[in-house]
Amino acid sequence: HPRDRFSSAREMLDAIAAPAYTPTPATVPSPPPSNVPYQPTTVVSPTTSPTDTSAKGMGEWQKTTLIGLIIGAFLLLGVWMTRPQSATTTSHSSSEAEAITAGPESSQGDRIASENLQTPQPNPKEFIINHYANLNRRQYQKTWRKLSPNFKTMAVSFDNYVQWWDRVSEIRVGEVQIRDRTDTDAVLDVQLQYLMNDGDVADDPKSRIYLIWDSKSQSWLFENKYEP
Repeated sequence: HPRDRFSSAREMLDAIAAPAYTPTPATVPSPPPSNVPYQPTTVVSPTTSPTDTSAKGMGEWQKTTLIGLIIGAFLLLGVWMTRPQSATTTSHSSSEAEAITAGPESSQGDRIASENLQTPQPNPKEFIINHYANLNRRQYQKTWRKLSPNFKTMAVSFDNYVQWWDRVSEIRVGEVQIRDRTDTDAVLDVQLQYLMNDGDVADDPKSRIYLIWDSKSQSWLFENKYEP
């Protein structure tokens, strides 16, 4: 308190040098006059203003919201990183499973699909009818290609083949019957009658025709003709 201080530095030095220090008794205030009624002093404890409480409450709310947003962001990030990885893993697993399960079955399926793309075998009976119809139209090149190498050898040459058929005015095809047929050959009985240029009519005694299947050209070929 200012009233308890030394008035000068000298006074303070003297007090320090003294053998025993006797503090100056504090001045006791005199009691209030008797004619004034005594009123006890009421100590009012400081209270937090509404403004401070509101500010503190707002700070806690912001902190909670911020923490929630951070947690939600991490959760969304985790889901976003996990889903593509899972989908990729599933895709790889499916591809590996398909590769494992394919193997020979896949090769066999490809072979079957390739075979299905090939031209199906025409009916040997229709082939015979169309072949002689082309001969009647003088389409010799087309019919020559439908002869097997063995049959072409018997015809000697394409020129001899053309000369012989030029002698025929019309080829009459009668009943056609399939006697036997496999994937590689067929045997048919065909009634053939030739109307020659000079007006003669001749029945072909070699009415049994032997065909073979040519996988390269995907067509039947004349292999031989002989009497039954």
